[in-house]
Amino acid sequence: MKKFVQNVLVFVTAVSAFFLLVANLACWVNPKWVVFPQFLGIIYFYILLLNFILFIFWVAKKQWIALLPLIIILSGFYHIDNSVGARWFGKEQINSNPTLKVMTFNVRLFDLYNWTHNKNTRNKLINYLVEEDPDIICFQEYYHDLTNDFETTTLLEKKLSARYYKIAPGYIQKNLFWYGVAIYSKYPIVNSGSIDFKNSKNNAQWVDIRFHNKTIRIFNLHLESNRLGADDYAFLRQINEDPTLLEAQKVKTIFQRFTLAYKRRARQADLIAEKVSNSPYPTIICGDINDTPVSFVYRKVKSGFSDAFSKTGFGFGTTFGSALLSARIDYIFYDNHFNSLVTRTGPASLSDHRPVWSILEILP
Repeated sequence: MKKFVQNVLVFVTAVSAFFLLVANLACWVNPKWVVFPQFLGIIYFYILLLNFILFIFWVAKKQWIALLPLIIILSGFYHIDNSVGARWFGKEQINSNPTLKVMTFNVRLFDLYNWTHNKNTRNKLINYLVEEDPDIICFQEYYHDLTNDFETTTLLEKKLSARYYKIAPGYIQKNLFWYGVAIYSKYPIVNSGSIDFKNSKNNAQWVDIRFHNKTIRIFNLHLESNRLGADDYAFLRQINEDPTLLEAQKVKTIFQRFTLAYKRRARQADLIAEKVSNSPYPTIICGDINDTPVSFVYRKVKSGFSDAFSKTGFGFGTTFGSALLSARIDYIFYDNHFNSLVTRTGPASLSDHRPVWSILEILP
């Protein structure tokens, strides 16, 4: 019996090591061709934890098989470094260089449909922005109502010190209601453009701002959403609490939606990478890319840039979801013209996403 149990544990160790290896490869496998590794990327830390437990178990048993999970864990250290921020106190500023406080925030249409069941959420959200007072704010799921029945832009104009702004709608309803992205800045916007995605209501934009006699380009991204409905999220919450409620048809529907979204995001990331590579100025990329640090899209968008949270944040920096179904999918990336001093996430009560802000030092 003892031998049988040991053989089962060897098998479990081999399988879990294989899944961790595939998850480690997720960032290199384009989901346009193979999607499965991206799903393992979502649960990367659960697979990592299982492998670590098995490693400790086999070390305690003084068995050579302990090397298998150890080697696979070490081969994916890149993902751990990208996923976890280890700086609670941030960095010291160098030579009093000028700084920009940059924020990215998916505001879920300022709670237009009262998802939070609190009619004061929009005002609380705007008050939070006033309190934090960022120099640059990149909004995703921005809502602009030309009828002013649900004011957003006019309120922001009145309350924010970031008075320059550009709105890029990804979808316009009845020529009155704009849904898309927007960038607000304390500094003059001297140029701007929008980036539309094929067969998608998601979109992106860029602006050039003048800051201390320099031009800085800022990209604001909202890559393809997974398009899960209220029923899908309710189902995920249910199985999170009670796995016995799993239903094959619902799982299949969610899987299909994720698969389509992964493929679209891969194409969108290719387009963004091309646009970013053509930037003639120091560049910052903000936004909701709807993918974790263990993904093809993250690597593609981040290529050549630093991730502000992994450099100067602390913890996992979850920006979306709750309990076991949470992830970091909102980012601030910067090129070698900048240095991040501190990065933090904001409250979870204002939207289904947490805001992320970072203080970036502009290097000479």
